[in-house]
Amino acid sequence: MAGTKKNLWFYSRGQRDKRACLHAHLPTAGRVKYPAALQRYKFDAPLLAAWSLTLTAVLIISLTACGKVSNKPADVIQKENPAGVENSENSNGAAETEDSSGGVPAKTAGDEKIEKGENIMYITVGDSVMTMKLADNASAEAFRGLAVSGPFTVEMKEYGGFELVGALGERLPAADEQILAEPGDVMLYQGNSVTIFYGTNSWSYTRLGEIENMDQKKLVEIFGDGDVTVSFSLEE
Repeated sequence: MAGTKKNLWFYSRGQRDKRACLHAHLPTAGRVKYPAALQRYKFDAPLLAAWSLTLTAVLIISLTACGKVSNKPADVIQKENPAGVENSENSNGAAETEDSSGGVPAKTAGDEKIEKGENIMYITVGDSVMTMKLADNASAEAFRGLAVSGPFTVEMKEYGGFELVGALGERLPAADEQILAEPGDVMLYQGNSVTIFYGTNSWSYTRLGEIENMDQKKLVEIFGDGDVTVSFSLEE
């Protein structure tokens, strides 16, 4: 019995030595002091694992709820934002909608203005009536405005063998630039005179428009015979 006790004593002492050695080599993190509330659980590995799984499950459920997709039917979404119709705004501030048949935009206010002949004036000399297509600028618009209340006439004088020049009696907005005028061109000169060309000349003018469907030979016959009285109107 004494031998048995001796062996047991050495076994117990050896175990204590091993445990002391292992404790001395444990990482520092293994010897961290836990708060008092967690002291009872710091060596309870199964309970810590259960807590980790619970927290993970809560996070997954939260993320799934945040990414929930709307269950609204597709046909309701299409009614709120119908496809195939696109609204835009043109330069005149008028809304235009694509034609569902071919995608061609509806007519704008500018198109209707052209169709109504608002970019056209008529020049009359004796029995000859000519069509003048107006330029797209403020000067041409102001020149057209002179005929809104009715035709107006200008006494025009031949100059240089290539043009007729006549005073308007008032000043119009001008944006003069060096232009090579050609037969049929109608120009604003110095802001207060209108010039009709039956020849060519390079000078500083503002373009008002041009006479359509009239060659130089015909223009010379009408304008090249000295001073003439010219009528400008909006109707033939």
